[in-house]
Amino acid sequence: MKLGVLGGTFDPIHYGHLYIAEAARKTIGLDEIIFIPTGIPWLKERINITEAKHRLEMVRIATKSNKFFTVSSMEVDRPGNTYTRDTLIQLKDKLPKDTQIFFIIGGDSYNSFYKWKEPKVILNLVNLVVIKRPGHIWEQVNGIDNIIFIEGPIIDISGTEIRTRVSEISSLKGMIPKDVENYIYQHKLYSSKDHYG
Repeated sequence: MKLGVLGGTFDPIHYGHLYIAEAARKTIGLDEIIFIPTGIPWLKERINITEAKHRLEMVRIATKSNKFFTVSSMEVDRPGNTYTRDTLIQLKDKLPKDTQIFFIIGGDSYNSFYKWKEPKVILNLVNLVVIKRPGHIWEQVNGIDNIIFIEGPIIDISGTEIRTRVSEISSLKGMIPKDVENYIYQHKLYSSKDHYG
């Protein structure tokens, strides 16, 4: 089985996340993609992040229509700061031995990947899938053959812009699924400009 894993703060999840997941699924031939919202991301621990239960629920809402997408609360459920290394070890322990894990990240995350906790351990556990902007070239790292670069769609959407638009009561059309937008307004998320970003 080829299993894709897409982690992130997802504050909120938007079409950019969904499109890169689908691009990775089709290009690599993944059987399933698990979305794993972070609990307390160590790189953002001093930043005001929306409560995990809301971020998790928005991911569930956004992915429910795609039969290849599932959602895990494992990072939200685990106490303390969230480290990708710990998540992948925990995940691998639960999966059949023949499962291939493809961990999907964006190009920006790849640029800071070697600042993550024990990146070499991560690379020993999974195939790293880097979604790059069309035309951008990265060289394969010497001695590492399990980093896969694939061209993703150009999606100029950011969580920061969405949060700002919500606080200004501006249109979110084309940025997030309508059900996620309804959830945001129903729970009064991002209504203050004091929210991070």
